Amino acid sequence: MFSKIVETNLKFNGPLSTRAETRFIVVHHLGPMPSSMKPEDIGAAWIHQVHIERHWCGIGYHYVIKRDGVIERGRPKDALGAQCESHNHESIGINVVGDFNIMSPTPGQRVSLINLLADLCHSYNLMPGEETIVGHLDKESPGYTECPGLNLYKIMPDIREEVGKLLV
Repeated sequence: MFSKIVETNLKFNGPLSTRAETRFIVVHHLGPMPSSMKPEDIGAAWIHQVHIERHWCGIGYHYVIKRDGVIERGRPKDALGAQCESHNHESIGINVVGDFNIMSPTPGQRVSLINLLADLCHSYNLMPGEETIVGHLDKESPGYTECPGLNLYKIMPDIREEVGKLLV
């Protein structure tokens, strides 16, 4: 276990609040990616810049898993996220780079996601299950989002099971 996290030391436009509790982890996908970029070039710094250009204080996710499986820091681990509107005060967000309505996570992304989820479940004393490891769409109004994409969402039960095996 204990995933290697690449520290990005991103600079935010304003102070970040601390999250008071962590009840679950929200898994996201990037969604449609710009045709001008190779998917392997997209990481936390790029997402951070896009979010700043939208006049947000910076990246809303706590972690980004690149196509090669490298895990990068987004927001600090205990900071309030900006990734699941009504639940930021009680959740951590992980963005897995890809549009998983048309592609699947790479084997490296899958392994990194399982290991990171196990580390976070261990850190926050969460039992991996449908209430603690969720897709973004599980926490939004029906039809609001397809995130984390069909191809990632359909393997979430297997991912939760693998996380559970690492915690035994």
